Amino acid sequence: TNNIKFTEEDFEVKRKFKSHFTKWTDIESFGVGYMGNNKAVIFNYSENHTKQKLGKQIASAMTGAEGGLPNTYGMKAKELAELMNEWKVDASLHDS
Repeated sequence: TNNIKFTEEDFEVKRKFKSHFTKWTDIESFGVGYMGNNKAVIFNYSENHTKQKLGKQIASAMTGAEGGLPNTYGMKAKELAELMNEWKVDASLHDS
């Protein structure tokens, strides 16, 4: 089952047999863009995120953003992006 889970520290994207965790502090901001013909939540990593340089370059060339979610999980892309930005702001308040 594909789903997404938020915690104070990160978000987890689950796909069938694999999970991927991303810290809120590793993300600059969330927005809406296109992955192929589908509207999706896209994002750029913060400057302190130094992993996956080649992957980020390829994704940026293809979509205009360094990363994106594979699904909108039953929400509109804009609503999910706004929700994720709210979680990111909340996480930064708890971090300081």
